[in-house]
Amino acid sequence: MTTVQTFQPHIRRHEAGSIDFDYYRTQATALRGQMKRDVRLLRLAAAGLFVITLTFVGVLIVVAGHTYTPSGERVVIQAGAPRFE
Repeated sequence: MTTVQTFQPHIRRHEAGSIDFDYYRTQATALRGQMKRDVRLLRLAAAGLFVITLTFVGVLIVVAGHTYTPSGERVVIQAGAPRFE
């Protein structure tokens, strides 16, 4: 039969018995710095992905505006007014 152990975190204390708040403050500062670095990296990655997507869409628009027919004649696509042929 397995037993469930209760969660009792180890509390770091000074020799006098008081809680070592400096230790926990240092740990929190380190975690906060790591979180800031991760967020900065995520923002840069998102910005890079946005630039790549925007460039790809721009290239598609330029290429779609200058398509070629199989006979070699150039066709310009105009999206202003509908054409009924």
